[in-house]
Amino acid sequence: GGNSMEALVVLLAQACPESVVMNGCGTNPLFLAIRRKCSPYVILALIDANSDATTSRDRCHGFPLRRAVEQHASLEVLRALLVTTTTISPNAVVMDIDSITHDTVVHSEMECGIPDEDVARLLLEAAPQVVLCRSRHGKTPLSVACRHFLGVSCIDRRHRRQALWNSFSLFLRAAWYNRIDDEGDSDPILHAAIGLGLPVEVIDVAMQLHPEQISQHDQDGSFPLHLALVTVSSQQNRDDKTRLILSMLEAYPEAATTTMPTRQGQTTLAVAASVRPSVGPQVFRRLIVAAPGALATLDPVDGLYPFQMAALLRGDDDVQEGGGAERMQLTAIF
Repeated sequence: GGNSMEALVVLLAQACPESVVMNGCGTNPLFLAIRRKCSPYVILALIDANSDATTSRDRCHGFPLRRAVEQHASLEVLRALLVTTTTISPNAVVMDIDSITHDTVVHSEMECGIPDEDVARLLLEAAPQVVLCRSRHGKTPLSVACRHFLGVSCIDRRHRRQALWNSFSLFLRAAWYNRIDDEGDSDPILHAAIGLGLPVEVIDVAMQLHPEQISQHDQDGSFPLHLALVTVSSQQNRDDKTRLILSMLEAYPEAATTTMPTRQGQTTLAVAASVRPSVGPQVFRRLIVAAPGALATLDPVDGLYPFQMAALLRGDDDVQEGGGAERMQLTAIF
């Protein structure tokens, strides 16, 4: 039966290691075993007999790891193929680009959705930078993961949200911090989601699951409020961005009294004034209530007061019907 055949393959690999090298048809037993979806028992035996096979390439110039991912091999097999590489580093194997699709092995792994946490951790630990690699069609593993995460139905996401988030958040950490292990809570995931300019829906989930991070600053000294003001995508609906910022101020109004180190110590009000067309008047009202002293603080960048900065900026709302009313509202607020 099948078990007897597997035992025979293992016995031959152990007794005659030279039989597992590349043959004349451009493949080797390891590739064949992966392609035929042999049991981990057989594949691990082949790797043990010839560890160099893990960095060999088939006729399509692919590594065994890529073929194993395409065949949905087990975590045990994927780990063995990655950690036993000899002549090439695990990072290079994961970062290897397919000559036709220009995809990495992580792109291949994500064709059916976000991989489970253990598989994602294995691949991203080896090469965190892979999440920002673009395919021929301009897709990165991060963008694909984001699309899959948002594409899950509300009902399904509610039941599987924590598991999905655990895996998805590894992509965020890899993209923003270039590592996936949080070293002493120094890599807050909320800051990563905001800093990467991800959709507001993703940031909302990050805030729900990590509310304590709203009051934390990152290693640069920036709070989520600072990052949201300057990095939430301009393609987002302005009302969504305004709602997001107001919810952060509601949860931690003290952030309004701080300065942003990465912008030469600008006050939070000055930062908001510098991006004025992308946020609503309600934001300025809340910032002034929380930190009225910022009104009389000259901006260290251009030497202007916040009301002068806001007045100098014109957005689409200024030239549309009703834009004048908003400018009058801003004038009244200041």
